[in-house]
Amino acid sequence: DSPAQAVWPLLRTWLDIHIALNKPAPGADTWRNMLSSLDLSEEQADQKSEALDAYLDSVEIVIETWENAYGI
Repeated sequence: DSPAQAVWPLLRTWLDIHIALNKPAPGADTWRNMLSSLDLSEEQADQKSEALDAYLDSVEIVIETWENAYGI
């Protein structure tokens, strides 16, 4: 029901194959196009890194708030 849930295992499996091969994997161009359509290209890495950092900062704030409220 949720095709998006297949993205992470697909990305991880292809990365493992890419690392294991000493040459470009078959379909590498198709793969790069798919990554680009998901906004996961090298050109977007800085932006994605900043977004991840902001998300982790917000998680840290939630944890600290919970800690202060409940003494954990």
